[in-house]
Amino acid sequence: AGVICISFGIFLIVNKDVLFSLIPFCIGVILFMDAISGIIKSIKLKKLNLEKWWIILIVNLLFITFAIYIIINSNEITELLIRIIFCLYMV
Repeated sequence: AGVICISFGIFLIVNKDVLFSLIPFCIGVILFMDAISGIIKSIKLKKLNLEKWWIILIVNLLFITFAIYIIINSNEITELLIRIIFCLYMV
């Protein structure tokens, strides 16, 4: 397992473009999984008769939409992240 991790690390160092497109993809997947968890929580809150459970549901549905957009358009998000990091670095 160690050799595979080292090989993968060297591959990412050599191919930085792959690394930059993997970052938004991973962020999108993490956001998607978190939103699924939030939807499950909102359903549990509905079963507990909480009045505002639907707000949590709507927010998490928006997060799922945003996560899918990030996953599909990871190249555009990569460019945006690079610009944001550059601007933050210049400040």
